[in-house]
Amino acid sequence: MDASQIESLLWQSESETLDFKVQPYLFDGATPEQRGELIKDILAFANAWRQTDAHILIGVEEVKRGHSIVRGVDQHIENRTLTTFVVSKLNRPLSFSYSTVNMEGGKRVDVITIPVKERPFFLKESYGRLAANTVYIRRGETTATADPAEIAQMGVARDTHITPVLDFEFANLEERQGIGMTVPVSCRNVEIPSNSQIDNYGPDYAPFGSSLSNENEHYYRDLARYLRDYTHLFPVGVAIRNGSTVTAEKVVARIRFDAREVETVTLRPPKEPTKDRMLRAMPSLAPDPEGLRLEKFSTTFETTVSLGDIQPGITNWSRHPFFIGSRYTINASVGVTLSAHNLRVPIELAGTFVFDVTQVKITPDFIYQMGDSE
Repeated sequence: MDASQIESLLWQSESETLDFKVQPYLFDGATPEQRGELIKDILAFANAWRQTDAHILIGVEEVKRGHSIVRGVDQHIENRTLTTFVVSKLNRPLSFSYSTVNMEGGKRVDVITIPVKERPFFLKESYGRLAANTVYIRRGETTATADPAEIAQMGVARDTHITPVLDFEFANLEERQGIGMTVPVSCRNVEIPSNSQIDNYGPDYAPFGSSLSNENEHYYRDLARYLRDYTHLFPVGVAIRNGSTVTAEKVVARIRFDAREVETVTLRPPKEPTKDRMLRAMPSLAPDPEGLRLEKFSTTFETTVSLGDIQPGITNWSRHPFFIGSRYTINASVGVTLSAHNLRVPIELAGTFVFDVTQVKITPDFIYQMGDSE
């Protein structure tokens, strides 16, 4: 849980998955009755009918139908002390987390997060005002006691509720816009002159390969190759929306292109040419863009895009594009496999890249003119 996630929760109302507390729970030096309030709230959320994590935000004043206000807290409970205390009272182990998040203005909010687990949970022995063997449950904004019929239904068909629902599409990352599964691509296939037809750049070079100039004599030829190798490439991003009410964990998209239909798939465009001879000689040591990996097999390009956890109702965008190119007008098929830690069966999708390629032939004079204008 981070500040941006808390900010999104501040716009929501209290429910079976969310509660706001202005004041911290009394714990250190508190009576069993006072500590029992904290146990009761954790039990109520643990037993609630929900499909996603529940959160108790401490140090927040609720504003109904509006943006709740962060007041902050100065007293904090040690995480291990709290979890050990609560679990020791229950009929079965309950994993939950207690953390502190720094918000804007230096205010701190404590967050208790209770994941979806097999139920019911209850106290083995009475504690404070809480009764043993009683199933407390969260209903909307209030806490109640579950009846026997409801307890019997807890955990039934739970697996049908924990699978995330993911919607995938390719995306224009600069405009933060989805472009669907059928992607139109307009590009150019540039035919360049041979190296022997292109003059050197800069002053005449001295005999024996020495020169007092640091200018790159191959600049015009480098520029021609850059135009050839860049103008047929199209940047491709990925957008995945989680349409369910459960967090999709460690989402990965594997995108496959047929190498017989698509000439190029790369994680970065060609290196821009430079007029500096020393800079030209320097190798590129840049690592692969974060979240992307590319492999080429005999007839297939496979790009792997990692998008991390995707919260319910949220769209995650890939941080960087990859680049795809064809030199001929063609409809190139693409296969997509979506996987996640809590997605039992991968999702298989199919799409098409519709390449409209214009054939262009450039002359040495065009290259000289472009290079001299840089």
